[in-house]
Amino acid sequence: MADIDRMFETGRATWPALTLARALFEAHVAAIATAGAPGSLALRAADLYLACAAGHGDPPGIEAVERTCLARAVPALTRMITRSEIDDVMQVLRQRLFVGADRRPGSP
Repeated sequence: MADIDRMFETGRATWPALTLARALFEAHVAAIATAGAPGSLALRAADLYLACAAGHGDPPGIEAVERTCLARAVPALTRMITRSEIDDVMQVLRQRLFVGADRRPGSP
């Protein structure tokens, strides 16, 4: 429990504009944790916090993922595919990250 508390507080400190319930974060960490991995998850607490918030439809979280992660994909893709293909790839990526196949943005 103390590890989750520290991870949650690290995430909140790193991404203060995000609004994420502790219970959602705890469930997110539990869902991805594997035997023997809690220590390594703690090293990525701020990333996990951001991913959880964005995945649950938090607008500042989505914007932060766009700015810090997805923006890096476009330059890499320009060496491989056309601009229209990049737009399609990015749209599919956004849909999978922020909407998912079985839910709407912001739903659990």
